[in-house]
Amino acid sequence: MLKYIMLLLITAILAMATLSPPITARAVNIFSVTPELPENQNVESVGSFNLDVKAGQTQEIEVLVANHYNDSITVEVSLINPGTSRNGVIDFSQAGNMDTTLNISFYDIAHLKVDPYITIPAGGTARVPIALQIPENGFDGVLFGAIRVLLGTSEEEMAQAGQPVESFEQVIPVRLFQDRNIVIAPEFKLGGIEFGLIAGVAAIEVNIRNPEPRFSMGTIVSAQIFSTDSDAPIFTITDLEVDFAPHSVYSLTLLDNAGFGILAGEYIANVQVGFDGQIWKFEQGFHITPADADTVNSNAINQQVPPQQLLGGTMLSSIILWLISIAAGITIILCIVIIVLVKAKRHSYPFRKELT
Repeated sequence: MLKYIMLLLITAILAMATLSPPITARAVNIFSVTPELPENQNVESVGSFNLDVKAGQTQEIEVLVANHYNDSITVEVSLINPGTSRNGVIDFSQAGNMDTTLNISFYDIAHLKVDPYITIPAGGTARVPIALQIPENGFDGVLFGAIRVLLGTSEEEMAQAGQPVESFEQVIPVRLFQDRNIVIAPEFKLGGIEFGLIAGVAAIEVNIRNPEPRFSMGTIVSAQIFSTDSDAPIFTITDLEVDFAPHSVYSLTLLDNAGFGILAGEYIANVQVGFDGQIWKFEQGFHITPADADTVNSNAINQQVPPQQLLGGTMLSSIILWLISIAAGITIILCIVIIVLVKAKRHSYPFRKELT
C-alpha cells in the first residue's frame, strides 16, 4: 500500500512540474560582454581593462555585447564606482559607498557615447564606446571603475513565467594607472557608527574607511561592542576577511539575530584592522537614544518582545514587566493558599467543640 501511495505522490509532483508555467528559458549566457583591449593594456586579460594612461589623455574604449538568444534583447549599460559590500567583497552590481577622500572618480572621467538602452537583434552584436578623459593634473594610485551591462526582464516574460524572473548582468572592471612605480601605502580609518534596521533586523554598523587609491585585498577585521555599564561585549566578531576597493567604506554589520533588541545607552566600539603585517586599532564611543532604540527594536521583524513592552527603547522595561508578572503570579498563589487555609480553619471549629 505504501508503494502505491509513494507512486501516486511522485506522479502528482511530476504532473505539477509539467503543467506549471515555464520560467523564462533565458540562461545567464544569453549574452556576453567582451572588452576590446587597446594597445595601452598593461596586463594580458580577456575580461577587464587594465590601462596605462597619461595626464590629460583622451581615449575611447569599447565593449562588444553579443546576443546569443533566439530573439532580440534590450540591455542597459551603466558606468559605476564599485565599492566594498557588507559581505566584505568588491561589489560591481551598484555604486559603492565611497570615501570622502575620493577626488576623481570613474564617473568624472568616463562617459557613454551611446544611449544606455541598447536593443540587439537575435544573434547580433552591439559596440558600446566609452570616452575617457584623464584629468590634466593626473591622479595617484589606481582609478577604479566598471562597465555594467544589465539584461532586464520584460512584462511579457514576467507574465509567461508567472513569477518574478531574475535579471542578469555582466561587468567589465576598469583599472587605470598613471604611474605603477608609485607605491601607495595602506591606510585605514574608523568612520561613523550607525544604529538602525538592516534587512529588517536591528543592527549596529561600524564603518571602516580605506582612504587610499589602492586595493587592500584580504584585510582582516575584528571588533567588539561594549556597553559602558559592562565589561562583557554584546557583539564580538573576529578575523573577518574583507577585500577593500580603492577609496571605499566597508560597513561592518553586527546584527541582533536573537531579536531581543539593542538597549539604549552609551557604547564603545573596539576595532582592529590587519593588513600586510600591520595593525590598526581604533576605539570610538557612540550613543543610542531611547527613541531610536524603541523605533528600531519595535520594527524588527525578528523581535522576541511585543512592541508595547519596549518602553523607552530598552529591554530593561520588559525585564521589569516580567518581574512584575512573576510577582503577580506569586501573589495570586498566596491568596489561593490563604483562602484554602481559612476555609480549612472554619471547618475545624465543630471538631474543636466536640473536644471541649
